[in-house]
Amino acid sequence: MKKSVKCYLCEAETERAAVLISEKLLHKSAATVYCLDCLSDYLDMTKEALFEKWAQLSSVKH
Repeated sequence: MKKSVKCYLCEAETERAAVLISEKLLHKSAATVYCLDCLSDYLDMTKEALFEKWAQLSSVKH
């Protein structure tokens, strides 16, 4: 089982979705992971907007 990941800012346990969204929106090799609340604050977006943007980026074929 993978070790739990804590938010870079508030040190809360992060959900898998938060890790995936952080990787997709920031960068896959980013050393920092944010919880959904901190990530939405950091990017100045609502949580709903984060999920919408993640869905858009995930559907793009490379």
